[in-house]
Amino acid sequence: MRPAPSIASPDAVWPHVTPAHILVEPLESIPTVEIAFKVAWDEKHTVGARFQNWQFIELNGSVRGQ
Repeated sequence: MRPAPSIASPDAVWPHVTPAHILVEPLESIPTVEIAFKVAWDEKHTVGARFQNWQFIELNGSVRGQ
């Protein structure tokens, strides 16, 4: 695992991430969209941005392939 890069603004993250998958389904009966990204500093995990009812809910991490 590499150290996380210094990211000074939201727009500065894009060179360090690649979209991995998108999940669109109800979770606990709530319409949910999750966009997972591969990140340059951790090759074993993804970082997911989760939205419910079009509102940002959380940023989470998971093991790739699971």
